[in-house]
Amino acid sequence: MSFELFQTYVYLVIDLFAVLAAVFGCIVVYMLWKKEYEPQIKKIVITLFALLTIGSIFYAAAEILWDILFEISGEFPIGGVPDLLWPIGYFFMLAGLACFAVYIYRQHGQLKKGVAVMAATGIISALIVYYLISRYIIGFQQEETTIEMILDYFYPIMSAMILTASVNVYLFFRKLENFGIPLLYIAIANLLNFVGDMLYTYYSWNDIYGLAGVISDSSYALAYLLIAYAFYILLGRIKLARSAA
Repeated sequence: MSFELFQTYVYLVIDLFAVLAAVFGCIVVYMLWKKEYEPQIKKIVITLFALLTIGSIFYAAAEILWDILFEISGEFPIGGVPDLLWPIGYFFMLAGLACFAVYIYRQHGQLKKGVAVMAATGIISALIVYYLISRYIIGFQQEETTIEMILDYFYPIMSAMILTASVNVYLFFRKLENFGIPLLYIAIANLLNFVGDMLYTYYSWNDIYGLAGVISDSSYALAYLLIAYAFYILLGRIKLARSAA
């Protein structure tokens, strides 16, 4: 199978998994809203998964629209509406993890330390990614438009910050009842999304799909699948808790 033929099929898989993640996320938020929790815990848990779900919805919308525009034009629709939807999704994802982390750190009396660690790791990871892109991918070439250049940096840097936030959240809160495994899968999904973004920046800059494109799109597909699976696991645990109550 040629890389181009793989590209056509994998985009459909990405769209499917992205939609599944958004749909399962919506169901999880609805089930959490119906479930009896202590009010403050219910509020922060719903806030976390509502923000992650909203992010997933924007992801899915961007993926579908990007695929449609690509099929129509035969070119990457860089700088179009999908590149407005994806950043919104990124911010919702990061906001959900940050809000959840701040609440739990405060509950454990470690707010200043926890926020400092998350901020420091996020900034360091962003600087490392910026250096890697500048040094090994973009360098001193000036062939792209300003918006393309911004996006080449924005996506990997934002996905690196989301990754560090999700890893911090998982490591600190992995013992929370019902949430440890889903948070782990979400962290792995964010790792795959980061890999996909780095490789996308590489192959789009060089205008060569090839192996880098295959790995990139495969990473995105697996990331959406893991997010959907994380929501699915959480949904099962919510139903089990309700039946046991």
